[in-house]
Amino acid sequence: MDELFKRIRARRKELKMSQEELAAAIGYTDRSVISRLEKGEIDLPQSKISIFAKALDTTPEWLMGWSNLSVPEHHAEQVGMNTALMFSELFKRMGLPDEEAQRKAEAAKELASLSDGDMDFILSAIRMAKGKKE
Repeated sequence: MDELFKRIRARRKELKMSQEELAAAIGYTDRSVISRLEKGEIDLPQSKISIFAKALDTTPEWLMGWSNLSVPEHHAEQVGMNTALMFSELFKRMGLPDEEAQRKAEAAKELASLSDGDMDFILSAIRMAKGKKE
């Protein structure tokens, strides 16, 4: 978590954004939450990571330390490529043949372009479908 807090602070400063401005962008009423967060005094709920990433014009992957690219030139394209590479490696490690792993990874790449609302809708549909089968 220390890496996350350091990256939030670094990105905020890089954007020349005050703690007050970041707090307002996130929906907090004052900067004290941001101050305490950057000091590591409080934890950031996982559900807020994408909100912070959006406010800081970066990616959740970068905030979490999973990527060295804070703001890809072609944001959605880069996130999609990172997603495809991650899934491709995962599928290979699962023992899928290279062709199948690559095909599945390309399909997963499309997920990066979905909005949060679209993703929530898809996940709800999957949960409903699984519930009917069980």
